[in-house]
Amino acid sequence: MAVIAYITRYSSKATDWQRLTSGQALSLLGGQEGDGTDLDLSDGEPKEIEAAEAGIFRILIDGGNARVRIGVGEVDIEAGEFWLDGGEDLRFVRKGQKLVMKAA
Repeated sequence: MAVIAYITRYSSKATDWQRLTSGQALSLLGGQEGDGTDLDLSDGEPKEIEAAEAGIFRILIDGGNARVRIGVGEVDIEAGEFWLDGGEDLRFVRKGQKLVMKAA
């Protein structure tokens, strides 16, 4: 069975926040920016995405367990977080950081 990481980037800019008519910002996810990315982790090799701009990334692992790590330069994926099949979370990634994952 294929292990797939579904990744979607959302805006973290204050100008994209939802607001009440009074101007108060709401704690809601900003709009999706660009197309989502699907990474096939089935071959057991690390896959990575570099953030061209800071943002909030929604990550969903489907089809098997995986390791996930965010960092700069050489990222030791073996020391990454262990995510169970079906794991889903939102992570903030800074400009220039990499989101690295591999099937576990």
